[in-house]
This record gives sequence, C-alpha cells and structure tokens, in this order.
Amino acid sequence: MSFDIPHSIEPAVKRYARAQRISEDEAIVRLIRKGLEDVEPNAIEAGLGLFGSPEDAAALDAAVTIAYEERHQPSNRATSI
Repeated sequence: MSFDIPHSIEPAVKRYARAQRISEDEAIVRLIRKGLEDVEPNAIEAGLGLFGSPEDAAALDAAVTIAYEERHQPSNRATSI
C-alpha cells in the first residue's frame, strides 16, 4: 500500500518522527494506529466483555439487573425492638 502525505501535515509527521527517533514511515504507521484506536470500539463498548457475543453480554446484564433489584428490595421480616 502506498499513499501521499498531504503537505499540510508533513511537517508535523517529521517533527513527531524526530522526537520519537523513528523513521517517517514508522511515524506514519504509529499515528495511523493511534487514530484507529480512537475509532474502533473496545470489547466493553462492543458489548462483548468476557463473552463471545452481544447476546451473551445482554443475558449477563439482565441477570445482574435482576439480582440488583432483588438485593435492594425492602426486607419482608418484621422488625422487633
């Protein structure tokens, strides 16, 4: 793959490469990877977490919600003094 670097960002790429003591090609690759990190959802945002599918994550969410609601219901025991 090849591409042309816009002249408007070429000085910034060169400064970054010098500051990191890497080649300009490596600087471009690192900057692209960093940009992709910002746009690709992580596992939690994708709803996967420890599970393999969004459906598994939804089932866990439902179970946690039910358990939370049961835990925070008022006690049916009579209080005695």
